[in-house]
Amino acid sequence: MTPTSADNLAGGLARVAAPEWALERAARATRRMNVCLVLCSPQGEVLWHDAEAGEFFSRYAVPAVRDERLGGAEVRVRLADPSGRTPASAWRSALGLVLCAAPLWERRRFNGAILLVGVNGECTFGEEAQRACSTLGVDYEWMTAAAGRVGGVEPACLASAALLARKRARDRKE
Repeated sequence: MTPTSADNLAGGLARVAAPEWALERAARATRRMNVCLVLCSPQGEVLWHDAEAGEFFSRYAVPAVRDERLGGAEVRVRLADPSGRTPASAWRSALGLVLCAAPLWERRRFNGAILLVGVNGECTFGEEAQRACSTLGVDYEWMTAAAGRVGGVEPACLASAALLARKRARDRKE
């Protein structure tokens, strides 16, 4: 269990009705794509993330998504007005990441989102990523090397994976 899930497990996961075992099962499936599964509240707060996705995600990508000054603000804006018509929305981040959010709905109420985070396949990390590394206390050279080991992913590939992860996270059968 990650510190994120330990801190928010009882309240956060209960609010979005996603049992931890189901999230872990969905995370195992998405790891094969070299992406990290993150569960967000309706406000974009990180409630849980796949701690086994790898060091790049635990040291750079997830903290960047969590930090309001970095990717967190962008995630919150994307989740602020979810549309029931869009099953999954993918985008490229200036931080060298690709993200895809699949909204979680229960009884017509937006409960949060499954967020997949990967390395932008078309990215050369620039100034924004350097600033993020500085803010997070992560060595820029290490981050770019770690991202290279993870490998890039395209936004179009994440949409179907996010929908599958959402289905697995919502599954009630262990």
